[in-house]
Formats: sequence, C-alpha cells, structure tokens
Amino acid sequence: MRKKWWPLLAGAVMLLLAGIGVWRAALDRPEAVSEEKLNGPALNKAIDRVVAPTHFKGAIAAIKNGQVVTVRTYGYANAQTKQPITGDTLFPIASMEKPMTAALIAQLIREGKLNYTTKLSRFYPAITGADQVTVRELLNHTSGLAMDEVPPASELTTDKAALAYTVHEVANTQDKSFNYTNANFVLLAGIVDQLTGESFNQALKKRILDPLHLTHTYDYRVIPKGSVVAEGYKYDNGRDYVPEELDHKLLSSLLGTGSLYMSIKDMAVFQLALRVGGWGAGPP
Repeated sequence: MRKKWWPLLAGAVMLLLAGIGVWRAALDRPEAVSEEKLNGPALNKAIDRVVAPTHFKGAIAAIKNGQVVTVRTYGYANAQTKQPITGDTLFPIASMEKPMTAALIAQLIREGKLNYTTKLSRFYPAITGADQVTVRELLNHTSGLAMDEVPPASELTTDKAALAYTVHEVANTQDKSFNYTNANFVLLAGIVDQLTGESFNQALKKRILDPLHLTHTYDYRVIPKGSVVAEGYKYDNGRDYVPEELDHKLLSSLLGTGSLYMSIKDMAVFQLALRVGGWGAGPP
C-alpha cells in the first residue's frame, strides 16, 4: 500500500550521539565554525566539525558512559524572529514516540494486564483477522496490518476519534513479514487507554514523564503558551529556512506514534532510562 512519508523538517531533527563516535567522525571534517559555553570544549569542537559542512539546524546531545556530556544547538527555532534553538526547544519527534508506547505496553505486561501473545481481538474485534494478530506482532510491525499515511479530512480531537479512524482505515494483508505501519502503534496506544482507563497522554505522563521529570514533553495540542517550538524548515535550492509546515490533521491521527513534541534534553533522559530501566530516577 502507498505510504506518504513525513516531510523532512530540518528544524525538527534531533540526534543522540555517543561521544566516542563523534570523535571518530570528526577526524576528517573541516574546522568548527562556532562554539558555545558548554561542557567538554574538545568534544564540542569535534561535533562542530561534523556539523559545519552541512545545513543541519537542530540539537545534538552527546552521550558517553550513560551520561549526557554535552548538548549542542544550531540555528533558529524561528527564523523570522531569530529565536535560537536551545536545549529546551520543543521539536516534533515523529516516530521516536513509538518507544514510549512500547514502554507503556511493557509496563502493563509486567503488571499482568496482558502479555505478548494477547490477541488484538481482545481489544479491537472489528478489525479483520484481529484474532490472528498478537501484541508482539504489533510491536514488531509483523502484524500484517497496513494503512496509508495520509491525513484525515479534519483534525481528530480525541483518542476515541483517532482510534476509530485507524480501525476504519486499516487493512489486514495477512502478510507477516516486516511492514512498518503507524497503525500498529496507534492500536497499541488504544490498548493502553483500555487497560489504564485513562487517555494515552494521561497514562504517558503518570507512568513515564513524571517519574523521569520530563518537563519539556507535550502532545502537540497542549503545548504551553510561551514554549519555544521549532518551526519546520528545509534546505532547498541553496536556501536555508525554507518553510515546511507539519499538517496537524496528520498529527491528530498518530496517537502514540507521532504526535509528541519534546526537547533534546528530555529525549536524552528517556533514552538513557529506556536503556537502564530507571523509571524512578530523575535526569542523569
């Protein structure tokens, strides 16, 4: 089935790099073009040498030995107002939300509320062949489900609406080979809703954001006023900062799979917690 990929948002790119890898990559790159007051000046210069020949606009967190050792930022969150990107700037994280949904499912499995072999039909019997699809297959994108990535006709304002849209649009190909499909994780988010009795974002806040003290992570609909949000840009025809808008109708259909905005600092904390299971710990 046809898949419409998200546009490349230069301002929305976030990278998590191991410090040692940056050192190696920088050996053959030109000299750095900028430097800020950040931890580890030598590492900062190495990162800058990698970035300098590119048109990268965004934020980079370097992680070494389980710790964030530096955060580098490049360019403007808003080119019109000259608002610079900082470590707290909010970016649309797209499919990097999926590991959070997977973590919630893993927590519910640990609590005995379901298991990896639980059938999708327990939650969504209206989907054709749901009795042949397991939670593990949804997580692995081997469910046989497929759905075009196109925005709905109007913005979906509730979890229920996003889930109803997916249930209506998804098809079961019965092909169990790997097929990356957002619908898998929208349905997993719906399972979180059903088992917790809360909205997906309420469960996410209670189970992941609050325990990790992630204070710069929001669904796109509830970003606080005054937050610095990265606008979407691309490099085109020799020009930086060519506007590239992100369709909110599409975002509204991506429950649990691509509707979050997050800072690079929060993303680094989550990735580290995901690695060590430190849900009760604060930022590193």
